[in-house]
Amino acid sequence: MDNIVNVKKTDMHLEAIKRMELLSIDEKHLSLFMINRQFIKTYVDHSKGIVRYAEITKEEKQMVQKWEREKNSIVYYMIQDEGLWSDGCKFPRYTLLYVDSYAKDYKMVKEDCILKFGTVPAYVINMEEADYSEYGEILFKNVNGLLVNIS
Repeated sequence: MDNIVNVKKTDMHLEAIKRMELLSIDEKHLSLFMINRQFIKTYVDHSKGIVRYAEITKEEKQMVQKWEREKNSIVYYMIQDEGLWSDGCKFPRYTLLYVDSYAKDYKMVKEDCILKFGTVPAYVINMEEADYSEYGEILFKNVNGLLVNIS
């Protein structure tokens, strides 16, 4: 049977917790995810150096839930900030840290991406130009238990 079919949401949730621990997510937010399965959102203003916890709006929650259903994944962390086009213009974006159903990759993500290279798999949603949304590994920085996309 295909590996994708065998992975349950519970297994993805447990994997997300392991990743959050490796990423040194703030204990309060880790507990929130562990108990209520609620993902965390960080708001970042790179130009002002502001990094803070932010409440998730109903629209954001619905957007993420729709994406999770479509991609058979779970989001455990969300970063709201602005990306930078090559011409220097900014665009609003969301970075979703997620666990997908490819269990065979879980060990590699933890050992190589997070611990060795300081990256984490993410889906970056370009809110201005949806066609430029993309999957990849982002570089991250931990600021007092909150994550920042520094890619």
